[in-house]
Amino acid sequence: MTWGGALCYTRGRIAGTAACDVRPVWRNSETQGFTDLLLVGARAVLHWFGADARSTSHWDLWFRADELDRWRVATGADLVRRDALPGGRTRSRFLIAGETVLVDVGPAGGSEEAFIDVESGTQALGAGPCPQAAVASPASLALIKRSHLYDPADWHKHIVDYHFIKARIDAASITSEPRAAGGQRLSEWRSQHPEDTGSGSLRIPNADFFANTRAALIRAYQHDDLHQATCYGECPLYQKLKDDPSLAYVSGRRFEAMTHLERIRLVREETYAIALERVVIPSIELGRPWDAERAFQHALRRICTNLTTGWFRDFAIENYPEVCRFDTDFVGRFMEALSRGKVTRLPVLPGARPWRERLADHLAEISGLDARA
Repeated sequence: MTWGGALCYTRGRIAGTAACDVRPVWRNSETQGFTDLLLVGARAVLHWFGADARSTSHWDLWFRADELDRWRVATGADLVRRDALPGGRTRSRFLIAGETVLVDVGPAGGSEEAFIDVESGTQALGAGPCPQAAVASPASLALIKRSHLYDPADWHKHIVDYHFIKARIDAASITSEPRAAGGQRLSEWRSQHPEDTGSGSLRIPNADFFANTRAALIRAYQHDDLHQATCYGECPLYQKLKDDPSLAYVSGRRFEAMTHLERIRLVREETYAIALERVVIPSIELGRPWDAERAFQHALRRICTNLTTGWFRDFAIENYPEVCRFDTDFVGRFMEALSRGKVTRLPVLPGARPWRERLADHLAEISGLDARA
């Protein structure tokens, strides 16, 4: 698939930054970068795309493990704090000439080193507090951003950045080396965040599937009734994915047979139901304020991170710019179905009360997390 767009490189200052008088160390030549120091993150995106990119207040660098102390001495950087990260990584916060620099060091042979190797010999930054750093290419930046997208932390920022870069590069031009580094980084994330696969099979009755989740403790209405109330046609699109309507299993083969618009609407329909079930309805019942846009964003974040897996999740991530533009008043349609007796109220399960009492704090937290930037 071709994403389109063209790439260009301009030497000199990055938009919105001022060059600092920091002695460039370990420069191979005027046109070569430094092989053990790589600029990544929003500042690297700014380097390539200028004012069109998201602004940022800090610099993100990746190092080989044996070079950080030499760099610190050479630049006079002041260490503010250092934290341990999963997978034997560390993140250090430095101040250099009034600028904040975050430095990640991964284990030997880790994905950070793989990307540093990919960018070895590329043009040095030449500006800012770290002029000696090589700059991750747009292709590498897209792959690094993609590796973040199963993780709920800062998800809205990462998904917007990912699609900003993706729209401006040609996927077919990405070579095997950065693809391998990106695959390694995603594998590292998966090994550090094992996902719950449940029984390993969804060929179980629908009622058993819905009963086997913590959401059952706060579910006020039949989940499938929420789908029926907010679907685009006469029946929810997920029904097209079922070989056996009585089982929870949905077919990837049937998904591939759908049109693109049907797939987009399928993801939206699931997002409407989750937004109602996990945010809007609990808020109404607790007498708390709610916002349909934030509820939708919360549900979509969950679908793209830790609520679903496999082909459904990947489709939602790769097609986020379309999926996120919801086009129906899903809350109004639910309220109408409720007034007409089309939505089944569920009994409160034993043990549910403590969970429901915790909902108020949880809803306040996710309201902040899922406000759109």
